[in-house]
Amino acid sequence: MTDIGIGGRFGLHPIETFREGAFELADHDVDDQNALIIGADLLDDGLEDLIAWYPVRPDRWWRRRRVTRLLGEDAVLRAMGCREPLSLWRSPFQWLRMGCQGAVVLNWPLALPILRCVGEIVAEDVDHGDDIERRLREKRGPRLTVPRRVAA
Repeated sequence: MTDIGIGGRFGLHPIETFREGAFELADHDVDDQNALIIGADLLDDGLEDLIAWYPVRPDRWWRRRRVTRLLGEDAVLRAMGCREPLSLWRSPFQWLRMGCQGAVVLNWPLALPILRCVGEIVAEDVDHGDDIERRLREKRGPRLTVPRRVAA
């Protein structure tokens, strides 16, 4: 992330946010607040996206390119391959606080197919578990209409 002047794996920088969950780095102070920004890497160590949130509101985050489905995707694959439980966190901030162990969903529609292959998911609390369970049970297919047979 040194190309944006914040060095290392994370840093503080002003951002401009957009309704669709995206952000851009600002070249000037925006609301006198800097966002915490971390890099989301592909499994081959290539930078895939940047994730940003304001320290005063860690439950709301933005993605620069909006292409990343998970932080900690390697933990998801390990949970699948080794049949281990996967800790799933509510936010990138909580994932960072927990030492980048487990994963956090950044985009549910993109993450659902891989999460459905995990044997056990450990949620932060009961409410989080209810939310995860509801999302895993959602079926997102097309509406099916079957014509009635006409009696001959």
